[in-house]
Amino acid sequence: MTTTSAVEGFISFRGNQVWYRIVKPDQEDSGKLPLLCLHGGPGVPHDYLEPLEALALPAAGIAATGRRVIFYDQLGCGNSDRPTDPIYSIHLFKEELVAVRSTLDLKQIHLFGQSWGGCLALEHAVSQPTGLISLVLASTPCSIQKFVTEAYSLMNGLPIEVQQVIRKHEADGTTQDSEYKQAMEVFNHSFLCRVDPWPSSLTRAYSKVGTEACTSRSSMVSR
Repeated sequence: MTTTSAVEGFISFRGNQVWYRIVKPDQEDSGKLPLLCLHGGPGVPHDYLEPLEALALPAAGIAATGRRVIFYDQLGCGNSDRPTDPIYSIHLFKEELVAVRSTLDLKQIHLFGQSWGGCLALEHAVSQPTGLISLVLASTPCSIQKFVTEAYSLMNGLPIEVQQVIRKHEADGTTQDSEYKQAMEVFNHSFLCRVDPWPSSLTRAYSKVGTEACTSRSSMVSR
């Protein structure tokens, strides 16, 4: 029976440490290229994508080995460093992705991006990198403007007092306030994940959300 093992570590990027995790089958088929996973947010770490580790195992009833599955926490969240001085931008995260591929010797990959991670995956793809065999996008917006419009349309279905709290703190730039976070919990349980209670991997991810990265996200959405 094929089993898996995991290796964790850090890579250096712009003087900071970026955490990664590689899940690999005990018997790896050289014909099955690794899957590199990009989490969303920005600033919601990899934990909620952990079910994808199952791809390292062979499909039921198929006599074949699995493939490596690689995760990393983008700078500013999760197990990676949280520097207070960098300018969080698409350019920073694109450079970080290139650094991860280079350091881990990921010459040929399948690339998976969820939500914001899909936006990052698209940016990587349009740079025409070598060795990008396929691109998988999950819940990825093709237009930020459309995404913001639709997100606020969903919010309009929440109780009026919840809407008022969200709008007030986003207008004031106080999205780290506990009142705002409680209101966003209502939004998230209504539209992000309706499973109650949340899966442990999702709860764990949100317990390690990056402050700086999420502030950057809130500013983007407010525009």
